[in-house]
Amino acid sequence: MRIVAALILACAVFAVPATAQTVEVSNDPGGFMGQYDTRWRNLAAKGVNVRISGMCASACTILLHHIPRAKICVTAGARIGFHTASQFSGTDQLLDYYPADIRAYIFSRGGLSSDMMWLNAPESYKFFRRC
Repeated sequence: MRIVAALILACAVFAVPATAQTVEVSNDPGGFMGQYDTRWRNLAAKGVNVRISGMCASACTILLHHIPRAKICVTAGARIGFHTASQFSGTDQLLDYYPADIRAYIFSRGGLSSDMMWLNAPESYKFFRRC
């Protein structure tokens, strides 16, 4: 499964042209934190906007650390999924990466666990602007 996720991530990284203004996130199950951290850091340096129109789960949520909130929008179909990392230290890192209001949202629902916690519309509009 991790190999498949790594291949999907590799394809996604190369599919985004250098001049991209908006990165579409629609079916991203996550993968390796280090790869996502690098991807979103590099895209943030290019000043991209991010449009979440479907699933952004697991390591995909690292984008919340690198992409300014003003550059993120969500559609009615956006699904942002949070869960614990496969390594304990990774969970702490993820929580540190999330903005304070996202952390508060997570903790208000019992904190991260191995079960996916979904942030969907209309609740997501409290945190992100609509596309």
